[in-house]
Amino acid sequence: MKKVLALLFSATMVGAVVPAGAQDKKPTTMVGIYLGPGFQFHSPDFAIPSSIGLLTDSDTPLGSINTGNTSVGFHAGLLLEHRLNNWFGLGLRLGYNGFGEAVLTGNDTSRTIDVYPRDESNIDVKAAVTEREITSTLNYIEIAPYVMFHDVFVDNLYVTLGPGIGIPAGTPQYGHRIRLTDPSPNDYFFTNKSSEIPTGDPRKIDVPDAALRLAADLGVGYNIQLSNSIWLAPEVKFSFPFTKVSSSAIFDKWTVPQLRASVALRFDISGSDEQKKPETTATDDLTVSMPEVVYYDETGNANTLRVLKVEDLQYSEMYPLVPYVFFDKGTATMKSQATMARESGDFSIDNLPQDAIEINNNALNIVGTRMKNYPQASLTIIGTNSGKDKSENRQVSQQRAEAVKNYLVGSVGVDASRITTEARDLPEKASNNTIPDGMEENRRVELRSNTPEVLDPIIIQKDKQRITTPSMVEFRPKVTSSSPITEWKLSISQAGKSLREFSRNGEVSPQRWIIRPNELSASQLPIEYTFTATDQSGSTKEVSGTIAVDYISSTRKSVEQLPDRMVEKFSLILFDFDKSEITSDNSRILDKVVLPAIKFNSIVKVYGYTDRTGEPDYNKKLSMQRADAVRSYLEGKVKAARYETAGVGEDLLLFENDMPAGRQLSRTVQVFIETPTK
Repeated sequence: MKKVLALLFSATMVGAVVPAGAQDKKPTTMVGIYLGPGFQFHSPDFAIPSSIGLLTDSDTPLGSINTGNTSVGFHAGLLLEHRLNNWFGLGLRLGYNGFGEAVLTGNDTSRTIDVYPRDESNIDVKAAVTEREITSTLNYIEIAPYVMFHDVFVDNLYVTLGPGIGIPAGTPQYGHRIRLTDPSPNDYFFTNKSSEIPTGDPRKIDVPDAALRLAADLGVGYNIQLSNSIWLAPEVKFSFPFTKVSSSAIFDKWTVPQLRASVALRFDISGSDEQKKPETTATDDLTVSMPEVVYYDETGNANTLRVLKVEDLQYSEMYPLVPYVFFDKGTATMKSQATMARESGDFSIDNLPQDAIEINNNALNIVGTRMKNYPQASLTIIGTNSGKDKSENRQVSQQRAEAVKNYLVGSVGVDASRITTEARDLPEKASNNTIPDGMEENRRVELRSNTPEVLDPIIIQKDKQRITTPSMVEFRPKVTSSSPITEWKLSISQAGKSLREFSRNGEVSPQRWIIRPNELSASQLPIEYTFTATDQSGSTKEVSGTIAVDYISSTRKSVEQLPDRMVEKFSLILFDFDKSEITSDNSRILDKVVLPAIKFNSIVKVYGYTDRTGEPDYNKKLSMQRADAVRSYLEGKVKAARYETAGVGEDLLLFENDMPAGRQLSRTVQVFIETPTK
């Protein structure tokens, strides 16, 4: 007991002198309730004297109770806790601790005794004692102070340590049964007043000299936040007793360790969330700036942006159609990034935006519309899975294929007889299945058709488009503050018209703006931007700037005698994962769409790209191999044009790589064809 008290004192002293670096959290006070079952492990080893329950002709004990048992009880009460800092706190619990009913037995050798009752009942036998039991119930009022250690090993996990004090509630009881045989067995229950043949449960009597219970309690729990001020915690506690059940010499070898499971509901009464924030005040050390606004050249190198050039051009662009639909782990639920963006009734291919991600968000609507335009076409839908998780199997693959078929039939109106479904584990051309990105990409449905036009890229051609060069701008803000940044925002506008707004929480990072055709106005008015940041202390600062715009209209070209030209942009995909070979589908698109656009005086620029998977140096090499493969194919058929190639790799990620569709679109070669029109 002295060692336990010393340990508790040491823990309290340690908690009182927490290092200054740990004083991040304002002290909090919690009140609450707790309740749950308790499991008691009775450990008896005592003799039953003849003076209890009956009289014999000698003082020979009736036998020993030396076989333990387990009882199940119930405990509940109130708690009060005070958290001093990040990891240390104090607590107190007051409640009821019931041990339930336990049956303790004896297993020593049988003996023969003369039995005489204390009252006038007609029992006077010489009998063999063959069995004996003690049935007990124990109840306590509990007082338990303790220390708490918070966030042990993981956040919200806590450990409690302290003494448990149990005050007997009422008087503990026991009942005593022996079995006497002579000539036939009978069960007799005895109290200190009478003996009788029982008709029901044994009679219980007071355990003499019930003792105060002292124990060492060690517990562990996990806080689950239900709201800003309410917490729920499952707990487990072991209680090791230092005292006996009774101070009577009769029961001097009877102890009861206890294992408790409970649920605690805590209420934070320290105040609102605003009051509990670190006691900091707004400071002037927050600074924000925009030291760089850059663009990337064809080789992926960043350059300082001086001016945006906007031109009226004849412009066409080819957007690849990813023939995959991606799914959430272990389910047939389509990812929002790869499913239909609108219902088929509101859909028209002619109204698609000039944005590859948005186009592929409509992949099923596009395929369904084309299936109706080509009555002879059939479609095969192949469901696949990652081949790794237990939740993924061919049944899930089949469900994925059926989900896509149901959408095409039910929402788009494709004849079900023209669609077949299949299921397999990994796709035929799987992504790297040892990394999360690859596993995510393999949870998909693949679309295949006997009519290639069903899966052809989307080509958007406009007679006159305002095209911005460069088409992607990266803002690189710089923020310094002694407090963490909580939120920041970048707003972009032109002549008072909002063009784009980016909002984020937490750490500041570069932000890319991809400028769509016709997004900027037909004017020389500059682009205006404002970057705003707020730190945890409440300080807010902003910085503003402008980007010059040089608008070259058709009229200006004529006056300055600048050569008119047509610009055509093609994204040649899909390259298979980690491959640079031109597939039959890609060669068909080259022959059908790209080669007719190349004239003897065209300038053909071929840029290779990859997604983020793999090492940067390897991806740089792979992207160059892709660009060279496309150049060799084109140059072999139209030799007179001028060709340029570059391997960008992952230095410039064309699309959002947190999405599987974005990674697929990034495995591409872009072909720019500039041809003078006069």
